[in-house]
Amino acid sequence: MDNINSKQIVLNGLLINYYLNNIEDSKKTIIFIHGWLSESRVWFHLMHALTKASYKCFAIDLPGFGQSQVPESSVDNTFYADIIDQFVKKLNLSNVVLVGHSNGGAVCVKYLNKDSANVVQLILIDSAGIREQTTTKRIKRFIAEIVRPIFKFSLLKPLRNKIYRVMGSEDYINSEYLHDTYKNVVNEDISDLFINVKVPTLIIWGENDGATPLRYADFIHSSIEGSQLVVLDTGHFPFQEKPSEVINEIITFIK
Repeated sequence: MDNINSKQIVLNGLLINYYLNNIEDSKKTIIFIHGWLSESRVWFHLMHALTKASYKCFAIDLPGFGQSQVPESSVDNTFYADIIDQFVKKLNLSNVVLVGHSNGGAVCVKYLNKDSANVVQLILIDSAGIREQTTTKRIKRFIAEIVRPIFKFSLLKPLRNKIYRVMGSEDYINSEYLHDTYKNVVNEDISDLFINVKVPTLIIWGENDGATPLRYADFIHSSIEGSQLVVLDTGHFPFQEKPSEVINEIITFIK
């Protein structure tokens, strides 16, 4: 889009790509954090709408995603939260509104538990961070780990993909180069951190979300004092499935 530009910055020794709009004078600054196996371009339509409303916007490609450099070793959400912290400080941003989707929401919450001085509002969209270790999930993860070395041979990769899809473990297909980081992320439960969020918070959730069920939204809503909960008739990506409604909720909230 014409009003969104790409730039790079070095954080934690990694070249990080980010996008920003052309608004200079804004009372609040919006920072978008994408989810696992995603990238910042998913936010472009929201950034475009917020540009029209005269809000300064940034969207960061987390390390290993989009156009940002891939870390040489495994990292975790603490590392990603530190990336946000350095980004805010290096660019000297204030009056920040954090917007996090899925694992991006968990990263935002971890950042706020570290430093909330520059953040004035938080928007969580189908946030991750609550990890229910059911027996089925444990079995699927265990089997995925066992068969993973077998399918390193190129001739067996198509079979590997089919097996992982049947098992419901497709993340192992798409995140092989970040495999250990993925394990770090999915094994961390931050349920006890939501209660420490003290900034005004808007929670937007898809009623039919199968990845992060609606009961997670209820838990987060009850944990963050004074938070607002908006439930939409969507799945895990309400900002893509019903962008107009999400944009209206965000603009109303941040005014």
